[in-house]
Amino acid sequence: MFFFGKILVTNIFFFIFGKIFQKYFLNEKTSLHQSETAIFGAVFLSFLALLLNFFFPLDKILNSIVIILSLFFIHSSLITKKDLQFVLISSILTFIIIAYSNINTPDAGLYHLPYTQILNENKLIVGLSNLHSRFGHISIIQYLSAINYNLVTNVE
Repeated sequence: MFFFGKILVTNIFFFIFGKIFQKYFLNEKTSLHQSETAIFGAVFLSFLALLLNFFFPLDKILNSIVIILSLFFIHSSLITKKDLQFVLISSILTFIIIAYSNINTPDAGLYHLPYTQILNENKLIVGLSNLHSRFGHISIIQYLSAINYNLVTNVE
């Protein structure tokens, strides 16, 4: 149940950032489905992490401040009961998919996790791929992984 709680909290934050993106950056006439809202929220949070990483390392304290400050931008009128049902169902499906996954990903320890750790410990390092070529092929999803390291979910 503890792992499911982390998934639920993460999905709620993705959805909140999607609502923030929808309210402040999209046209008011634009209507998004709940799944699109969550995807836009994850992408918006990733680019926010990239922007923050130019100036600060994405450590646990900064990430927690970003996540907690997002709660002040959201109003209770923006999140409906239908939205909460969607978040709960998507969290259950995510939990089931992860629980029954048996895929071995040995490259995570070689590429993804070291780069995420660099993002958590340092500001953006220009020329990092000169240190090792594996750091030259990164994804915006790694910034999402780096900002997910916070006090709320405590995921490293």
